[in-house]
Amino acid sequence: MNTLLVSLDLCTFCLILLSRKSAAFDYRYEACVPKNCGNGPNITFPFYIQDLHESYCGYPGFQLNCRSHGYPTINLPENDYIVENISYSTRSFRVYNAAFSSISNRRCLPQIRNTTLPIREFNYVDETRLYLFSNCTKPLSKDLSRYEVVCGDNWDLAIWNTDENLVNGLQKCEKNVVAPVEVLWK
Repeated sequence: MNTLLVSLDLCTFCLILLSRKSAAFDYRYEACVPKNCGNGPNITFPFYIQDLHESYCGYPGFQLNCRSHGYPTINLPENDYIVENISYSTRSFRVYNAAFSSISNRRCLPQIRNTTLPIREFNYVDETRLYLFSNCTKPLSKDLSRYEVVCGDNWDLAIWNTDENLVNGLQKCEKNVVAPVEVLWK
């Protein structure tokens, strides 16, 4: 009888020990739970938020930051982009240059450069392109004057890639920047 009680106690002890061990959490899982910056989408793998997630919670180069406006941003060469939406099911995300944000309180287009995506996993969607021109020969022809951007000294013209006057802009202006944009016509 005494042997039976000892065996029963040993089995009970093993059951308690195993149940506690199986209920333990993995610190890596806890460190990588989805989080957000206060506004915008929840961030989870393959992205991670610097200072909120550990770097192993996402792929290298998929680091996001939370700024004072509460939206996640990603830094691509020389520009910050606000992450507006992430679709984990389609493996896509929508960003826009922080300079164009209503948060920035800017009235004019800043100095913008062509952006090269630094990670091969990132690609632009096939959308409409907007050409921004500077250093154009003045005076502008009547055809081009309707595309004039009157705002500081940074830009002279803005023309869609589907517009017939794009060739004239390319001939009359020294510099241009191509911006892929999504156009939502109403």
